[in-house]
Amino acid sequence: IGEFAVYEVTVDVNTAGNTVQPQLPGPFNNQTTAEGLGITSNLPTDDLSNDINPFPNGGTVPDPVASDPNSNAEANEPAENIVTPAVLGSDLRIVKRITQVTRGTTVLFANETGQFNDQAGDNNDNLLFNRSAGALPLGIVDTPTALESGDVVEYTAYFFNAGVATAENIQLCDVIRIPSILNAGTSELAGPNPLPNLALFGPSALLSEEAPLAPLAPFCEDIAGTGNFPSGSIPESGGGVVLDGSGGNLNLAPDEIAAFRFSIRVP
Repeated sequence: IGEFAVYEVTVDVNTAGNTVQPQLPGPFNNQTTAEGLGITSNLPTDDLSNDINPFPNGGTVPDPVASDPNSNAEANEPAENIVTPAVLGSDLRIVKRITQVTRGTTVLFANETGQFNDQAGDNNDNLLFNRSAGALPLGIVDTPTALESGDVVEYTAYFFNAGVATAENIQLCDVIRIPSILNAGTSELAGPNPLPNLALFGPSALLSEEAPLAPLAPFCEDIAGTGNFPSGSIPESGGGVVLDGSGGNLNLAPDEIAAFRFSIRVP
């Protein structure tokens, strides 16, 4: 009781021809089944593997804390029987955080925004945390207390390639939900850069700040159903930020990261 063992398996995937299902890049799912008998009771026990990092704290000792979302303490619960996918191609992941809040000249929640905060139910932030040796992502998912009119909120969207092939022609669209107001001239890009380090932020010709009711780019999600960036009762509310790296202008090699940030003002 309390002992554990680790084994590794290397699989050679034959991708020749067009008979591989699913087609590249996948995902190709895999799961391990463990079975055993109790020495005293002679009763069977079994468990299915889960797609988590068994060593979230590093080293070779699994995390035993039952309240931890990455814990191995429980067995045979549906939420802990998730297959592990392998993607044989590019695998673009995005993690978004609030990285600064200012009220006048005062920076709010500085301690919280300057560290990693786990978002429940999202494995992408844990994956980035592990691949960046604990350096990223910084920021909070939500503010600890309510914001006030005039507060300025900076958002940072981290995107990284967790696959084995280059992600090419990256295009991202951040539609700002009303009644938030985009602060013009605040959008900046960092990267691409190899993990674990994020490059410095700066202006980029790949970023465009879209006004309310401007036509959506083809790759933007139409959350308002109008074909335009949303607008509300405040004339300058809505709009969005578009990152267009088509034509080979923005590619991410495996384990490379980039990020863009912008600010909004609370009306």
